[in-house]
Formats: sequence, C-alpha cells, structure tokens
Amino acid sequence: MTTSAYRGKNPFEDPLDRILAEIAISVQLPPSLHAKACQRYKTVREYLEGSTEFKDQIEHFYAQGSMAIDATISTRGTDDEYDIDIVAQLGGRYRNMTPLAILHALAAALRDYPVQKIVQQTRCVTLFYADNMHLDVTPALRDYGTTDRQSAITHAKGPLPSNNDCMVSMNAYGHAEWYKAPHTE
Repeated sequence: MTTSAYRGKNPFEDPLDRILAEIAISVQLPPSLHAKACQRYKTVREYLEGSTEFKDQIEHFYAQGSMAIDATISTRGTDDEYDIDIVAQLGGRYRNMTPLAILHALAAALRDYPVQKIVQQTRCVTLFYADNMHLDVTPALRDYGTTDRQSAITHAKGPLPSNNDCMVSMNAYGHAEWYKAPHTE
C-alpha cells in the first residue's frame, strides 16, 4: 500500500473532474515548448537591442498574460498553436512618438527577423513561427512614479494616423505579480 502526503480530496475520483483535468493538461504548453518560448522572447529582445532603433531603449522585456503566470494554453484548444505575449517597455525617444509611429518602428526593426510572417497589429507586432507558435511584442511606456510597472500601450489601427490612435493604460506586470502571490481567504 502506498501512502501519499496529499490529504485533500482526489480530484480524479469524480469523472467530470477527471475529464476537465485531462482537457486542461492536453492544451497546456508542454515544458519543451515553454523553454522554446522563453528562448524565443530572449532572442527577440537581443535582436531588438542589436538594432539601431532600439539600442539602449528597452527598459524591460517581460512576459504578460498566461505566459507570465505559467498558464499558457493552445490558442484554439489544440496542441499545435501557442500565443506568447511579451511587453517591450520602452524609454527615451519613444516617449515623444505617436502610438502608430511606435508600432511602425517596432515592425520595421523586426522586418528581417527570421520567422514565417510579421504582422503589425493594433497594439502589438506579431511574429509567426513555422511551428505555429506566435509571439506578440507589445510596446509600452512606463508610467513613472506608479507601482508595478504600470504602463501605457499603443492602440493604433494604421496604416495612417487617426484621431482614434491613443495610449491605453495597463499593468500586466502588476497583475501577474498579484496572481502569483499567495492569497488568504
């Protein structure tokens, strides 16, 4: 007879819980792909820092969303497409640029990056890899004097400037830190 240190209810005793757990496990980013995703966002940062446009302009480069809280799942509930979200916190010259100009600069700096496709979106630039992983790089400007890297991210549909272009407040870093912190009930 084997004993377990686990003293709570076994979630696999209930058939519905077992099915839900199997689904969750099947769509979760496997460890090998997690390592690949981490390597990719590190490589993208190094690539940008090596460019003239972004040299000494990236203050922080960090995962946001599900990647930041180790809960990345496949995009459509399959095991073949993963969306990794990254924040590129910028400084210096980017503080005086419009949201669309920031997105254009980021897309231009990544233009020759070795991926299948690069798409400038409304709030990020997406790098599509051949293995169906894609990485969204969201440029942000830190709101200095606030907590937890509170920032503003770009929002500009393009391709031409619009009166609707703006910076949108967000705090992906603070949210991830809050989520990972122990909570008491």
